[in-house]
Amino acid sequence: MPTRTLHIFQCLPSINEVPTARFAVGGRHLVTSLPISPEGGSPSGSCAVRFEAVGSRVRAQAWITPQRTVANALQNMLASDYLLQAADVAADAAELLSEKYKDPTGAALGALLLYKTGKLARFENWVGNLARSFDWLPDGKILLARLQTDRERSPSPQVLDLCLQAAKQRLLFAECHALLLELLRRWPGSENADARANAVAQLSSFAPYVNPDSICFSHWVPTSEEL
Repeated sequence: MPTRTLHIFQCLPSINEVPTARFAVGGRHLVTSLPISPEGGSPSGSCAVRFEAVGSRVRAQAWITPQRTVANALQNMLASDYLLQAADVAADAAELLSEKYKDPTGAALGALLLYKTGKLARFENWVGNLARSFDWLPDGKILLARLQTDRERSPSPQVLDLCLQAAKQRLLFAECHALLLELLRRWPGSENADARANAVAQLSSFAPYVNPDSICFSHWVPTSEEL
């Protein structure tokens, strides 16, 4: 439902993929992932999309609503590069991750922030629960795979399977898109080489159109002339 400056989104009771919104902007279309969750309902599962001008570019920034107090505060820290200076980030991020069954997209944000601050390894079991319990949310799979590849020189085939599954799904966070692409490009082994190459090609095809300033995965739809 649009307001004067925002577009507010609430989640359906049941979903099977990361929700998205598609906007027409200046003759082109922009698609952005939405950090909304089906478990909590409104307002705890809602988000707002705000359009902002960044130089000559336009970005759509999907924001967790203020009613989701902890998640909103941490997303604002991430956006302002204040994250590493905040002493309580790890505790708040762990709180989000612990509440994965109430707010899975908030939990995915918590896991990403714990990874960025180097403190995710101690919560690997929780990340595993996020990856298994919410198959529609591939960011949990990516972060679990990243933990395991950081720890093991020769990750198991099951870890590669997580990456290949995630590559077929809509991602929530832009940083997870970059993490997944790096994992597949630098995989330390020769198994499933064709599948990895196909996944890298698919993920790379978005690269020229990704909105680099957005926290949630957001990209322009290429025009016929660009294809």
